[in-house]
Amino acid sequence: MLHSMRYFDRAALFIEACLKYGVMETNDDINKLIGVAFVDYAKLLRSIGLKQGAVLWASRAGEAGKELLDELSQTEGTVLESSPSEEEVDNSLGNIE
Repeated sequence: MLHSMRYFDRAALFIEACLKYGVMETNDDINKLIGVAFVDYAKLLRSIGLKQGAVLWASRAGEAGKELLDELSQTEGTVLESSPSEEEVDNSLGNIE
């Protein structure tokens, strides 16, 4: 639902939290949906100039993120913006109400 409302950031972080705490089971169909959500979040990050974050989320998308990873690697010569580390993302998940 979050993804269909174009809340790509919230959808990706919610999925990540569900996977981390074992709330969501995965199968082929679910993995495709997860990949789409992660790729859309990566595209959002790329559009606002956070290329390093885009690479992180595109790589988490698996097969769905390969094309975006290729695009991002072609523009790798540019300076990458800083993005939150894994630890910062994990810490921010604890603040969700």
